[in-house]
Amino acid sequence: MLVLPMYVALGAPSVALPAIGRALAVPFGATAWILAAWSLTSALAMPVAGRLLARWSPFQVLVAGVVALAAGSALAGGGPTLPVVVVGRLIGGAGAGTTVIAVFAAATALPGRQRIRALGIIAAASATASGCGTLLGGAVTAWLGWRAVLAIPALALPLLLVAWPSRLALTRDGSGERNGSTGPLDIVGAAVLSVLAGSLITLLQAHSVGLPTPVTLVVAAAGALAAVGLWWRVRSTPDGFVPRRVIASRGFLAAGLIGATVFAGYYGVLFRAPSLIEQATGGGPPGSRRAPGPGRRLLGASRGGWSAP
Repeated sequence: MLVLPMYVALGAPSVALPAIGRALAVPFGATAWILAAWSLTSALAMPVAGRLLARWSPFQVLVAGVVALAAGSALAGGGPTLPVVVVGRLIGGAGAGTTVIAVFAAATALPGRQRIRALGIIAAASATASGCGTLLGGAVTAWLGWRAVLAIPALALPLLLVAWPSRLALTRDGSGERNGSTGPLDIVGAAVLSVLAGSLITLLQAHSVGLPTPVTLVVAAAGALAAVGLWWRVRSTPDGFVPRRVIASRGFLAAGLIGATVFAGYYGVLFRAPSLIEQATGGGPPGSRRAPGPGRRLLGASRGGWSAP
C-alpha cells in the first residue's frame, strides 16, 4: 500500500502540467521541472538509503522516507509559486526513493517463498499504480484541481499507520549483514555516484525543461567525469559505497541496461505527453477545448489564439 501513492506520483502530475502553468503564470516548458525534480532526488536518495540500512532498521528508514514524502508533497500541493512547488517535489522525491528502498529491504528480509511473494506483490502494485498514474492524474485534475494531484503522495503518511503493527518485524540491529558495511560511509563513492545519477537524469530531461546548450554540455561533462571517478573508486575501494561484488555479479550490467532503457522510455513519454496535450487543447483545461481544424487554425492565427464555442 505504501508504494501506491509514490508510483502514482510519477505519472499523475504530467497531465496537470498545462493547468499548473496557467495557474502559476509560468511558461509551459518550465513546469517540466515538476517531474524532473521528483525523478532526480528519488534516484539520488535510493543508494544513500540503501547504505543507511547498514546502520538503521528498515522501519526507521521507512518512517524517515514517508515523513519526507508527505511533507514534500504537502508543500508542492500548497506552493504559491513554481520554485516552491519544485522544492516540495525535490523533498518528496527524496522521500519516495528512501521509502522504496525500505519497502524492498523489508521484503527481502523475509524467508524463501514469502520473500518471492512479497516482491511479486510490490512489483505488481508499483507497475499498476505507475500505469494508472496519468489516468488518475487527469481525473483528479478535472475534479479536485492540480494541487490535489501534487498532494497525492501525502496519503502515504496515514498508510504508514497500517504498517505500524508490523514495526517489530521490520526492526533489526544495524549489523550491516545485508550489505556488509558498518564502517565509515564512503563519502567519495556516494558523491561520484550522486553526480553520475543526477547528470543522467538531467540529460534525459534537458530538452523538456529547456536546458541551455552550454549547461547541457557542462552536465554531460560532469557525468562523464563522475563515471570515470566511480570506476576508479570501485577498483580502489572494493567495499565502498558501491561494492565491487555488486557490480561484478552475474547479470547486473544487463539488468541495469534494460532498466535504464525502460526508465528512459517511460520518462520520455511522461515529458512528451503534456506538450502534446497542450498543443491539442490550445492551452485550455482538459475537456474545455478541442483540437482545431484547418479553418479554425487560420482563424486562430488571425486572432492570436482560438477557443471552442
